[in-house]
Amino acid sequence: MMGCVLGLLLLSGCSTKKNTLTRRMYHNLTSHYNIYWNGEKSLQDGDKQLRSTVKDDYTKVLRVYNYGSQQDGMTMNSTMDRALEKTSICVQKHSMKFGSRERVKWIDDAYLVMGKAHFYKHDYIPAKRTFDFVATEYNYNDIAYVANMWLIKTYIQTEEYPKAVATIEQLLAKTSGVNKLPKELMRNVDFTIADYYIATKDYNPAVKYLKNGILLNRDRDLRTRAMFILGQIYMLQGDANRATAQFKKVIKRNPEYEMVFESKMNMAKVGTSSNAKELYKMMNKMLRDPNNEEYCDRIYYAMAELALREGDEAKAINYLRKSVAAYKDNQIQRAYSSLKAATMLFDRNEYELAQAYYDTAVTSMDRQFEGYDSIMNISQTLNELVMYASVVRDQDSLLRVAAMDSVSRNILIDKIIARVIEQEQMEKEQREYEEQLALMGSTVGGDVPKTSEPTNSTGASWYFYNPSSVSRGITEFTKKWGMRKLEDNWRISDKRSLNNTGDEGLTEAKNAKAKQDSINATYTNHDRGYYLQDLPFTMEEKEICDSLIADGLYHLGFLYMDRLSDLPRSIESYERLDSRYPGNKKELPTWYALYKMHKDLNHEEQSLFYKGKIFDKYPNSSYAEFINDPTYFEKLQAQEKEASEFYSKTYDAFEQGQFYRVKMNTERAMRLYESDTAFMPRFAFLHAVAQGRLVAIDTMAFALYDLVRTYPQSSITPYALEVLQNINEEYHLGLVLTDINNKEGGDQPEVKKASPYVYQPNSEHFVMIVCDSKSVRVDPLMVRISDFNKKEHRTRTFNLKNVVLDDDHSIITIGNFDSESKAADYISSMFIGDYVFGGIDKSKYTAIPISSKNYPIFYQAKDLEEYKTFINESKQ
Repeated sequence: MMGCVLGLLLLSGCSTKKNTLTRRMYHNLTSHYNIYWNGEKSLQDGDKQLRSTVKDDYTKVLRVYNYGSQQDGMTMNSTMDRALEKTSICVQKHSMKFGSRERVKWIDDAYLVMGKAHFYKHDYIPAKRTFDFVATEYNYNDIAYVANMWLIKTYIQTEEYPKAVATIEQLLAKTSGVNKLPKELMRNVDFTIADYYIATKDYNPAVKYLKNGILLNRDRDLRTRAMFILGQIYMLQGDANRATAQFKKVIKRNPEYEMVFESKMNMAKVGTSSNAKELYKMMNKMLRDPNNEEYCDRIYYAMAELALREGDEAKAINYLRKSVAAYKDNQIQRAYSSLKAATMLFDRNEYELAQAYYDTAVTSMDRQFEGYDSIMNISQTLNELVMYASVVRDQDSLLRVAAMDSVSRNILIDKIIARVIEQEQMEKEQREYEEQLALMGSTVGGDVPKTSEPTNSTGASWYFYNPSSVSRGITEFTKKWGMRKLEDNWRISDKRSLNNTGDEGLTEAKNAKAKQDSINATYTNHDRGYYLQDLPFTMEEKEICDSLIADGLYHLGFLYMDRLSDLPRSIESYERLDSRYPGNKKELPTWYALYKMHKDLNHEEQSLFYKGKIFDKYPNSSYAEFINDPTYFEKLQAQEKEASEFYSKTYDAFEQGQFYRVKMNTERAMRLYESDTAFMPRFAFLHAVAQGRLVAIDTMAFALYDLVRTYPQSSITPYALEVLQNINEEYHLGLVLTDINNKEGGDQPEVKKASPYVYQPNSEHFVMIVCDSKSVRVDPLMVRISDFNKKEHRTRTFNLKNVVLDDDHSIITIGNFDSESKAADYISSMFIGDYVFGGIDKSKYTAIPISSKNYPIFYQAKDLEEYKTFINESKQ
């Protein structure tokens, strides 16, 4: 009998045109087992693949469902395309629609699988179209509710939130009354609605639906995920007890390790001083767990936050320092850790140490980082501050040591050499110890991975700057900063100063030392000569040091006052400049700054003191005028605006050939704006030309002659001189212009100045990249250089720094290199391929080696062509 039935099915079942029992049986059976089942299986395989590969961002509240990115969707193309292929065949070959109803029960399921396949591929337009079709076409079936639920998910993914709300309201209307939603659907709809509220960051309403979903849903992993999300929301609500309870539940359910780790971290974040001891114990245990090696930076960060809740800032900063030091490859965490440390140190006015962490922060974040521009501005300000502080400290140190008697100086140097040798021995023993542990498969101390951290210039001083530091020895240094490379360049106050600017070295009279270069290159840091070679012994050398100190003190005063609003430190810098270098070229602005700051701080006596000094020595200065009349600069600005407008009218008359009006206007301007050095030369030029047209050409010539002598620095002067030379030759006026040319440096043979630089190819070098700030985006370039170093120079650690050179240029320094040739080799390696400089106009940057000794001289001079000429000539 069964054989007969099967035979009938095979003979008559292929057609879908007639609604008979045998045909319905055949198409139901074939569509399910031969086709639909394979499509559904492909869909499930793709979903499983997605869950195993997609990554969650635990810095945000998790979504209930994580369908990954567009890229993740593309990885599932093959499985989802197979699902689409099978379900399409199912619909095309087996659909039997009679009387507005589908008679093959797997057809609507096939359409639903089609919609899901499009959804997983992130093809949301066909997905919406398919789900909407199922919800409309099969509204007599429970599958319409399922389609609507997936339609909600699609609207959430495409951020069409009003449509999602409307569809949610339709579903919620079915949760009560006679026509309730099917139980299977009820188990998932709550999580879908919760996901909507989380996507819109409206977390409070999500709590109710998360709780319902946890009770009804049967997917263990999904329920665990919902519990974790509940804990995150309780954290945002400030409910530490409920949050902790949820995270403990998550841990007990033993989910994937990352979620267990994040649960513990969140418990630490919401912990209070009452359970701090327990939390520290938990996190210290996590630090010892080998599974957490890549998470140590985050653990220390959580410990820092706990310390802050305890009110212990010093402890928090210490943990943040360890967090930065434990960096592996989590750039975002390094940015957060270093930024928090930098902010705390900045608030404590520990600027030089703050600079180190700001510098790390900006190299770890991209432009999308919240507050990026503000952070970058503070970092650049601190870069400048540390640079000038290092210059002052180092030049002062050189002068102090040079002033010592030879016996005392040699005793000091011998102590330094002893410390260097001791430190090198300690480093050697440390390396040997680590190599033994590595062979045993162990890690040093079971604590922090040994990586780099920002060094600083406040924690250590150059030996020569404070000779008493020599006697304190290496023990305190090691206790505070750990084992680290000893910098050979003793002239630099410490490693951080060099890393930041490279401007911490010294400058000295170069010509007197030129003959000794070949000898100096042979010194090592175990020789006295190494430390003696750059000390300023001659008067010229000492004057250069004093010049750098004065310039550094002035800039420090300005930075403290204008950028950091730290008036006490600004006053200290300016007063140090004024007392140490009376009559310096910045005396007037220094006195005014001191007058203004003392006045702002209600220091009446000091304010009157500097006001009196300005009036006594500079009674006619603009500063004195402004003190007498606070509206002085406003009036000056109004006068400049008036002069500008009057010049525009006069120039219009000049272009229209109205030379008599030009003559009258310029003569009036010369009376009204006599002190305006910006517009007076321009008026004088127009007046001269008008004289030539109205009177005689020789009158014009003499007027131009007076102009170029009176205003040699004006932008109009070169053009006026050119016109004067032409008419002198053309009309044979016989004017002698030699003295004018001499004044301008036109025809006199150039006297070559002695270069301030010293060529020492075997000394310590940096790679210096000078960039046009307006054309080259420095931050992305630094990121590419950092990536290049990690890929191509994995065995080396480079110091990568950025500092502003002037209004139009920035400097990137990479170091340190043992010689010029090694720095040059590094530059050559950067140009293999176009990863580092690809897309940047070659005329907008220059990469060149520079010694640590020449770098501060270059920064002071800011003349790249001069330095390039020096290098080229030195190699000839």
